[in-house]
Amino acid sequence: MKIKMLIVDDEPIISQGLRMTIPWDSHGIEVIGEASDGKQALEILEKQRVDIVLTDVRMPEMDGIQLAKTIHEQMPHIRVIIISGYDDFHYAREAIRFRVKDYLLKPVDIEELISKVRKLSEEINDEREMQAKVEEEQMQEGVRQFIFNPHIQPETHHLFTGKHFCVVVSELEDYATLHETRSRTELDEIRDNWNTMVQEAMNTPFYRAISFLTHPNLQMTLVFSQQAFTENTLKQLVTNTLSGWNEPTRLFFGLSDIFEDIQDVKQAYHHAYEALVKRGKDNNQIQLYSLLNDSNVKKNDSKLKYLHLYETLFRRDSQQLVVDLEKLFDQMETEDYNLMEIVEVCQELNKTIEQRLQDILTTASLEDITYHVNETFDLHFTNSMKRVKQLMLEDLTMWMELLIKENMGKKSWSVEKAEEYILEHFHRDLKASEVANEIHITPNYFSMIFKKELGVSFNDYLNDLRIEKAKQLLADTSDRIFEIAKEVGYKEYKYFVQVFRKKTGMTPTDYRTFKGGSHSE
Repeated sequence: MKIKMLIVDDEPIISQGLRMTIPWDSHGIEVIGEASDGKQALEILEKQRVDIVLTDVRMPEMDGIQLAKTIHEQMPHIRVIIISGYDDFHYAREAIRFRVKDYLLKPVDIEELISKVRKLSEEINDEREMQAKVEEEQMQEGVRQFIFNPHIQPETHHLFTGKHFCVVVSELEDYATLHETRSRTELDEIRDNWNTMVQEAMNTPFYRAISFLTHPNLQMTLVFSQQAFTENTLKQLVTNTLSGWNEPTRLFFGLSDIFEDIQDVKQAYHHAYEALVKRGKDNNQIQLYSLLNDSNVKKNDSKLKYLHLYETLFRRDSQQLVVDLEKLFDQMETEDYNLMEIVEVCQELNKTIEQRLQDILTTASLEDITYHVNETFDLHFTNSMKRVKQLMLEDLTMWMELLIKENMGKKSWSVEKAEEYILEHFHRDLKASEVANEIHITPNYFSMIFKKELGVSFNDYLNDLRIEKAKQLLADTSDRIFEIAKEVGYKEYKYFVQVFRKKTGMTPTDYRTFKGGSHSE
């Protein structure tokens, strides 16, 4: 925004000369006019926005000192520079009382004048930036109050008067995977890029945007303008945001209807959120609330094939359980269930299973259960069908393991299968994530139940198994020690010796000697 300046002098040749001989535009200054005295200047100031007044001292009607005094009292945001003759110098000095920024002696040194005007321009721009920042913070806090504490009326209500609004919410795709695979620093950088892209695309000469996170994976943006706008215009702003997005994960947006009363922002926020989470299988990155009722028809859950899942669960058929759950999700995808509806179906499944198991499991067992897809399920953190399916499988597996433990008093099915797989593959470079994938549960859940039931971590269990196998080979064979190390799964000989000594208190060579092995190294 250019700095606007008014020149005041009763001699037209001087005022026009100051206006025409200096290339003000190249310095970011717009001279909006000239006045022949202080009275005429005030009439202009009442009608137009002016930032700087450049005025002579001696003028009819109202001189420069009186003008400076009136500006100081009524328009303190305007900067004043006084130009005075040598004889008027003592008057000009009095103007300091009225916060006159500077004064120059005639004849005016053009370079000095330009320097002083530019200095004032920089001050004004700095103040504007600071004011804009404060105003944005006030508006942001006001929006938070309207949404989360609507009973408290923000003091900044006047900042929203006479504007047109729309709420846009956005989130990153498959956030749970991002959270697992990216460091905290990388996630913060992605969020910064996300906020920057939204701000740059939606803050234009005609629109302003205020954004803040209401969840680590949910950004709320209030877009507003002095002029009316349409959904198509707003959709284009969001499209512009997406065109500049170059992160490997996608962004999704939900848009509310357009509204004019800031008091409606809470409802608009919920509408935008609803549009976001109820996106269909087409996974369109921009969803309008106004089209939600046309594209999302209430599903009849009774048509879903639940019974086979219950039967499989009570038969304790873990392999068929995976197949049945896959069929259920395929059916929901075919019938265009959105993510929120899928989560609701899974929650209902868990509740029904819990009710059916009340007569089978002990009260203690039921009190200890915690399943993933519950009433507090976080749809912003887990916001992909693939991850919901994985968590639901873990919940079903948990129910099955409870049934098995209650009836057989043995280890859970998952841990038994894990032990079988480890025993078969311990000689390879085996990772916990591989074992977890084999038995269809997440690595975190696998580590938790493995240590809970066996009392040791996966790595300690694997090392114990390998060392026991190595001890047998050292005692019963003449294989060289480095060959035994490779045979039980250690690529590095030195590391094998280190682990062996930690577990047994002696080196492999000492152990072979101790056991009377037929070969030594």
